[in-house]
Amino acid sequence: MKKGETRWTATIDDETGKIEYDEWILKSIRRRNIHNRYVNPFYVKNFHWVQKIKGITWVKLSTKHFDWGWAKNIPAWLKYSHYEGLKCRLSASRQGALQELAKTEKFWFKRNGDKYLEPGELTHAEKLKKIAYARKRLK
Repeated sequence: MKKGETRWTATIDDETGKIEYDEWILKSIRRRNIHNRYVNPFYVKNFHWVQKIKGITWVKLSTKHFDWGWAKNIPAWLKYSHYEGLKCRLSASRQGALQELAKTEKFWFKRNGDKYLEPGELTHAEKLKKIAYARKRLK
C-alpha cells in the first residue's frame, strides 16, 4: 500500500434503502517498534486512514488560491487505523464494499431475523435485494 490510496465502505439507509459509499484515503504509514521479552524487537507497519468528506476533512486551504488539502483537526470518528497483516474493514473497490455490506446484512439476519425492526424500516430481505441490484448496476 502507498500513501494516497483509496478504499471504500458502503452503508444502507434502514428506511429508504439508499446505499451510500464512503471514500477513505491512506493518509500515513508509520513504522511501529514492537518489544517483547521473549523475542527480538521487530517493526510493524501501522496504516492510518481518513474518511474524505468535502468541507470537514478535505477543506480549502487558502482563500485566494484554489488549493485543497487535509484539515488540521480531523475528528476521531473519521479516522481508522490497522496494522499490517490484520484484516482491514475497508474494501479496495465499491463492488467489494457492497459485498462486505451484504455479508454483514446476512449475519444480522441469521442472528436476529426481523424481530428487532421498527415500523417503517426495511426488512433484511428487502435490503439484500437492493444490495444485489446495486452490485448488478456496478458491473
